[in-house]
Amino acid sequence: MNKNVQFTENIAERLRKLSKFSMDKNLRPQLENIIKKFGGKLEQYDNFAGLYILDNDNFIISLDKFTSPLRDNFYITKALGDYLLFGNGDKKEYSSFRVDDTNYLSNLFAYSFLAPKDEFLKKSKEFKNSTLLLAAYFQIPTDFIEKRQEYLKIISKKHKLIHKKEKIR
Repeated sequence: MNKNVQFTENIAERLRKLSKFSMDKNLRPQLENIIKKFGGKLEQYDNFAGLYILDNDNFIISLDKFTSPLRDNFYITKALGDYLLFGNGDKKEYSSFRVDDTNYLSNLFAYSFLAPKDEFLKKSKEFKNSTLLLAAYFQIPTDFIEKRQEYLKIISKKHKLIHKKEKIR
């Protein structure tokens, strides 16, 4: 699994660099442009969020119309990861909300693309680990920021639980 993790992180970060992805701009048009270059398109469906692989050259990333733009950024990138990592041209469907072995790598692809390790560590230090500031900068929801912080061992699950209790009080 370790090789797969490193491979996934490398692919995501290389794609980010090659596409000249910029946090200074709105993410949605940039993501749509990347998807089009790979032969895909974005659509919205009432009851499915995820990836439909139609054939070797065509795929659809479907978004639930009831999610926020920040969540959409993550789910679009996760579905792109599904396509790049697991798409082999066979007709297939990957739900954004599935629970299987591929889900971890797809999530990791999205995190590594949207919030690459070095940049995330730098911004975490600059923003003193503020999930709100990091979410605004990386344009993904705070709960995803917390998961990225856990993965990079910036915060622990225990710290997260204590922090949530303090917010409630």
